[in-house]
Amino acid sequence: MREIKLLICLDALLLLAVFRYRYLFLAISYNEKQARLNKVPVDRLYLILLALVAITVVILIQAVGAILLIAFLCLPAAVAGKCTKSIHHMMAAGVGFCTLFSLLGILLSATWNIPLGATIALVCSSFYFILLLIKKEP
Repeated sequence: MREIKLLICLDALLLLAVFRYRYLFLAISYNEKQARLNKVPVDRLYLILLALVAITVVILIQAVGAILLIAFLCLPAAVAGKCTKSIHHMMAAGVGFCTLFSLLGILLSATWNIPLGATIALVCSSFYFILLLIKKEP
């Protein structure tokens, strides 16, 4: 129970930091030189962003395991990136796709009595490959 409380606190810290610094993160992600010219503390924000990624990795490894961590970090964001045009929509769509992939994986795992983590990773990768076949790059 203590570990769950710690994970919830880390998750709350992560969400608070992302909400607090979201526009500055966007600024340094798009154009670091321009952000420096606008007096944005790029180095400090970059370290904060790296720490947030590290916290995310720790939370996800504790919750779901290493293989599913890779699937959750990469594939929903990649699918969302192919379906949206703005970073805000991509972030929201990434969360939505991650939720959808999780629910479909849980449903398939329970129905066919197969391992949960591998099923969710397979659902994520299947959606991505289907999207690659359907959506052509301009």
